[in-house]
Amino acid sequence: GRLVEFSTDHCGFEPRVSSEILQRIFKQWFEHNPGKHPFNHEGIKEIDVHDLEKLAEKAPGVFLGGMIPVLNESVQIALGEDTSVYSTSIHVLYESSSRRGPNALFSLYRNALRKLAETSPSDAESCLDRLDPASHAVLLHLHLETISANPNVLGHRLSALLDEPNLFSAGLEGAEWKSFADTARVVIEAQCLPVQDIESRVFQYRPEYDWAEKNSHGIDDKKDRESRRHALNPLARSGHVEWCVLKTIGHSVLSSKGKGRLMELERKFSAENVPVPRSHEAHFVDSPIPPDATSRMTDTQWLSAIEKYSSEDVGLRAGAEAVGGALELSRELERCTKSDPSRFTEVFLGLPENVNPVYGQHVLQGLANADHLDKEMALTVLQAAHAHQDRPFGWQIANLVKHHPVCLKNDDVFDMLLWYAEHGEAREVLQPDLPQQWNEISSIHDLGHVNNSLLTNGINSARGLAWEVLRQFDESNPQHVTRIWDILEQRAAVESLAFVRAMMVYPLVSLYSLDETRFSKCLRLLTKPASSQQDEIFALSPLSTNIGIHLFHYIERDLPELALELMGRLINSTDKNQQHIGVFWALAERLRQGNSVELFPDIHKQSHFYSKLWAEVLCEFATETEFRDMAISELENLFFHENTQVRKAAAGVFFGMSSEEFQYFLGLAQAFIRSPAFEGGSLEVLIRALKKAPCDVTEIVIEVGEKLIRRETGYVFAPEFLEILKREYVNTEHRPELRTRILDLIDYMCEKNLYGIEGLMSLDDR
Repeated sequence: GRLVEFSTDHCGFEPRVSSEILQRIFKQWFEHNPGKHPFNHEGIKEIDVHDLEKLAEKAPGVFLGGMIPVLNESVQIALGEDTSVYSTSIHVLYESSSRRGPNALFSLYRNALRKLAETSPSDAESCLDRLDPASHAVLLHLHLETISANPNVLGHRLSALLDEPNLFSAGLEGAEWKSFADTARVVIEAQCLPVQDIESRVFQYRPEYDWAEKNSHGIDDKKDRESRRHALNPLARSGHVEWCVLKTIGHSVLSSKGKGRLMELERKFSAENVPVPRSHEAHFVDSPIPPDATSRMTDTQWLSAIEKYSSEDVGLRAGAEAVGGALELSRELERCTKSDPSRFTEVFLGLPENVNPVYGQHVLQGLANADHLDKEMALTVLQAAHAHQDRPFGWQIANLVKHHPVCLKNDDVFDMLLWYAEHGEAREVLQPDLPQQWNEISSIHDLGHVNNSLLTNGINSARGLAWEVLRQFDESNPQHVTRIWDILEQRAAVESLAFVRAMMVYPLVSLYSLDETRFSKCLRLLTKPASSQQDEIFALSPLSTNIGIHLFHYIERDLPELALELMGRLINSTDKNQQHIGVFWALAERLRQGNSVELFPDIHKQSHFYSKLWAEVLCEFATETEFRDMAISELENLFFHENTQVRKAAAGVFFGMSSEEFQYFLGLAQAFIRSPAFEGGSLEVLIRALKKAPCDVTEIVIEVGEKLIRRETGYVFAPEFLEILKREYVNTEHRPELRTRILDLIDYMCEKNLYGIEGLMSLDDR
């Protein structure tokens, strides 16, 4: 993202360089994602379309110069997966205003080409010459859209496209013929091609006949009449696409023959409208009672409406507008409850026992989100909700207490939460295969995020959410403390769902300081299989989330025996992510123990990924006085590591420190400047630290500048660095030797006419 932003900032001055940067970025992307391309939902995940959008708007020629090779390579990959000319591997042709996903990326190409066609048609033609319209329908689509943007200049190019087999399918989903029809209309109006040439191509298009001939071949009328009928059914729609195209081109510009054919087809399809591209935007089904009406309803009217709309079926209003039932009306009830919780508490208490529970659930959600809710009112509602015979409000009860934790001090509410922690609803969720292999994980935080679906599933279940809320128990109440210990130990031995066990870590962390011995016992129970059907990976899952990783900071410091036990189990796990979490713990332990006591000697040297984890551990602890010296020494070594990503991770030390702490790392900053890490794309982190440093950094700033101008490939100085250089020039008023070095830097920049130098020309000595 930052490299694309760099290209955006400087494209007006270095268009060739900016295009090359884009090509290099995506070359690396293709190398790290073999067999994939960015024009489907799997490939687009790591790409920041926002920065590319800024570049495409500001300099479409630069964008296309760098991104056309990306599209061409993607098409080749797609065709390798699907040998048909119109590969379905690239899902980009649909109507959407979304600025995310593969369609958003493809739209940048379309918009950039159209803009270039309007402002510099010769450059647009050069770009089109690099896109083979015969290889894929998406490339043909770009040709058509570009021509339609400036038909007076580019209209002649349509002639060469008329014989393309995908001409009528190179448009947006639901109206695939439309790109051709729109282009044909404006080209005819611009008088670039004879209307007869275009009409002739339209008249020849008979997909229904081709379908019928292909599917009826070899079918015996007597033996398989049903199959023959199915094959011939499309003939009833023959001419539909032809009608759509001629209708879009328009009666006024057609020849007499075209007008006659259009009139004939209009009689056949007189009851229909020309289709429009299908939109993939999300649309909510409306409430059966509009919001303005629900805002005026009395309590009696609400109860009557709730009884009337007991079903969740979707219906239709006049004009074919979809309206919902109980679910959609309950959302309106939630909105009203949030704005007037006192009134709708009474509505909740008046709900019949057999009413659709979705209404009660949404009232409780509205109360949870209300800005102010009286405690006594909340307790009354909670007791009524828990007393329901079917217990359908478990999640909403836990959620209400989560938003109003003062309620948990009440003994009855505490008992409720314990009940749902033991008996609450929690359905088994099929865990998808992890999307990332071990070598694709970039940091310890990613290791936790990979398994955070456990927490997501836990929060979305009544049993799991109850455990999370119980971490806010009243520590001053001995009875509450005793009971939560008892229920935790009991459930840790028998809970069968991994995501619920992961949620049980929350109250366990809160109990840690109250009884370390009992904490150790409970954590051992929680990290052992609850039955013979469960394996070690299941047992260790509570430690595989971010909250589990965070837990280690407690036990590693105060319970070393337990820490070593769990560390060993994680490292020996057959799950790669659990292994890496164990290694992270081991590396943190190594740092705390110092070089003299290495429990896991040289573990960080076993792989580049482990070296990167070691760099992260060092960066995390570097600002703590106790570990600073060792961290600085180790990080300096990692600046010279053979792996770029390890060096980059080590440079992250400058990102996490405060401005006041930078004074302790001046020597490390100089070591960084003189190391290979300086060339590894981490300079921006140091520049940000230099910008906010309150101590004397003049020599470091000068050394950065001197190192940059010695680069053989040249360097475009970032505006932030030039501002720092300007600041340090002012600070050297009484240090002539340093001022001379700064002036030498400025002279060099002037000589090379580097971008941004104008801001330094107003300095006194210039």
